Amino acid sequence: METLLTALGAKTVDWSYKTECCGAGMTMASEETVLDLANKILTNAVEHGANCVVVACPMCHVNLDMKQPAVERKYGKKLNLAVYYLSDVVGLALGLSGEQLGIDRHFVTPASAIVIKPVAGERAASSPETAKTAVAGAGTSTPEAAKTALAGNPGAEH
Repeated sequence: METLLTALGAKTVDWSYKTECCGAGMTMASEETVLDLANKILTNAVEHGANCVVVACPMCHVNLDMKQPAVERKYGKKLNLAVYYLSDVVGLALGLSGEQLGIDRHFVTPASAIVIKPVAGERAASSPETAKTAVAGAGTSTPEAAKTALAGNPGAEH
């Protein structure tokens, strides 16, 4: 994932939970376990400057995106981390819109979390003015916005 993100223009950095499992299917059997693991992953991402996470695993997307409001309630914190699939980031880099990719259907609204400079040099998917630091898994950005991305795949171990 780091190699691909770098090729898309991301600056990758190391972070503690980039290969930790989110609890995967435990979301049905033990939601408390999933909330604890998601809290650890998301909090660590924030501690490293993240405002988004990129995953390759569908269960990681469910547990880090859909369950994020429950994590925030349980642990009394506001994370507001957009969660992208790796394919979302590739699509944005190719110039597709968030709507075309279905990003607007994510639970944590990522509209201002990432700026992608399309590979072909077309108009960016979101403006630098609304962008925040993109981290924890992936993100590419315009040079003037100087974004940072933590490359990783929570759940890569399962």
